Amino acid sequence: MPVDPALMDNIKISEIGCVFSVTEEVLPVTAEVIAKYTLSDSTLPGVMKYSRVGWPKHLKEDEESLRPYYSKSNEIGVKRGCILMGLHLVIPEQLRKQILVEIHTDHQRMVKSKAIARSYVWWPGLDKDIEEVCKTCEACQRNKPNPPIAETHPWISAQKPWERIHVDYAGLVEGHMFLIVVDAYVKWPKTLMTSTSTTLVTCNALRGAVCKTWFAKCFGVRQRTMFHISRLQGVHSKLWDNP
Repeated sequence: MPVDPALMDNIKISEIGCVFSVTEEVLPVTAEVIAKYTLSDSTLPGVMKYSRVGWPKHLKEDEESLRPYYSKSNEIGVKRGCILMGLHLVIPEQLRKQILVEIHTDHQRMVKSKAIARSYVWWPGLDKDIEEVCKTCEACQRNKPNPPIAETHPWISAQKPWERIHVDYAGLVEGHMFLIVVDAYVKWPKTLMTSTSTTLVTCNALRGAVCKTWFAKCFGVRQRTMFHISRLQGVHSKLWDNP
């Protein structure tokens, strides 16, 4: 159904007049310019036609570009050659970049830019276009707040020797890997040369470096394959249960 002319001409006449006067003060284009580009737009002439004669029950296959307007057809009207979505001017595609630049002139952050835009204009994908402008704005990216610093979680202090050890590999050096073992209590380092860095070789090297009685209860390791905790525990259990 077309929008009731009485609704556009009488009930909202003051609001519509205010929309044009305020919008023309804020935006870099006039209603006449918007009306001109509306006629040459690839989609908006169809929106104008249906807003006047009434929208069909179903859009044709070649009218999919009208879909965003079809879903809001009860809010669309035409005044002074411009399409209104409620009390917002619908901006033709050729003018959208210019409008976005003007809205973002003061480098407002994304939420504020959206709020400003929604106060005056509308087009399909407006929010997404504003997000893209803010994300690609060099000044905004340069001055945006730094992300919060991640909270550090220090290791609990070891209470006795070999309660916890930290291990990692260095290499390859001349065909060898070097397993570095540091006791968390005395900070005593030990370096073990190995041929490879598999879990089995790692456990064998640790078995030779640390007495069974004092084998560490806790490992401090990086997330690497040879230090996969389930493998390390499984191989460690085999080595100690079957010497």
